[in-house]
Amino acid sequence: MEGVVDRTKEVLQLELPAGEYQDHADRISSADPMIFERYRIKPLYVLLVLAFHKLGFSYIHATLVPSLLCYFLIGLSIWQVAIKRLDPVKTFLAGMACMLIFPTLLLARLSTPDSISCFILLNAVFLIYYERSKILWYSLFMLAICTRLDNVVSELIFLFALWKWPVGSFTNKLGTKKYIMMSLGLIGIALMVNLSSTHHFLWFMDPNFSEPPGQYIKSIRLYFYVIPGSFFMYLFVLFIFSGLSRGFSWKQEVNYIFYAVCAIVFVRFLLYPFYEERYLTPYLLFSLLTIAFYYADLEKSLRNDPVQRV
Repeated sequence: MEGVVDRTKEVLQLELPAGEYQDHADRISSADPMIFERYRIKPLYVLLVLAFHKLGFSYIHATLVPSLLCYFLIGLSIWQVAIKRLDPVKTFLAGMACMLIFPTLLLARLSTPDSISCFILLNAVFLIYYERSKILWYSLFMLAICTRLDNVVSELIFLFALWKWPVGSFTNKLGTKKYIMMSLGLIGIALMVNLSSTHHFLWFMDPNFSEPPGQYIKSIRLYFYVIPGSFFMYLFVLFIFSGLSRGFSWKQEVNYIFYAVCAIVFVRFLLYPFYEERYLTPYLLFSLLTIAFYYADLEKSLRNDPVQRV
């Protein structure tokens, strides 16, 4: 870690206007060098930034290009999946809604791995939903951990949801043995990333990354202040109103998926009460699309069954 702050400031001074550079330089100078461990544990993103820099982009632009590229790919993925269940007009409207909501739109603006993480995880849950090979989506789960280490938390919850999936004939429903093996595999990948990408294995115990009890309580208060205006709350309201007609049984696929998303939100709240929807975007989009697919299938069923329509 020796000299890392000075080297970072040198790069920023070359690539930023003077005023903007000074703002960043002051902030970095006042931080403990251990703060850089937060970036080292995202090896796939760091490698992509380096690759784009080698292609001729400045370091700063190289941090944005992966986000912009994956934002575009997220839109293509949504279109490819939605067109199989919706007509072209509804696919366009659903795709635009997914891409223009704040959590998704924000991904394209950030020099973070969140856009890459969303693209990988969204395609993983699409593969699960369409009952594709376990090897494919499990490989994406492992790749997502290399993008963001904390993805292991939501992935473990999703594996639990697959273990308890209400439809016995679902191809990707997990047996107990496979659930345990897959969970241990994800934990093993997370430990390997942590071991290979950091200077100190227990870096998260550093004072820079832990909060005293008083600050934890303040974070909880801020969490409950922010969440009413979040997209998750809008999705929750949509789920409630749409559920008045279909019911709220956990055995219904569309309901079960939303409950799994709620479990992810709740567990992240317990572990780290700081609400950032960029961590949850793939699951929010997936739940929103499954609600759209449910009503599209219901409309087709009513159209094809005159007796039920009457």
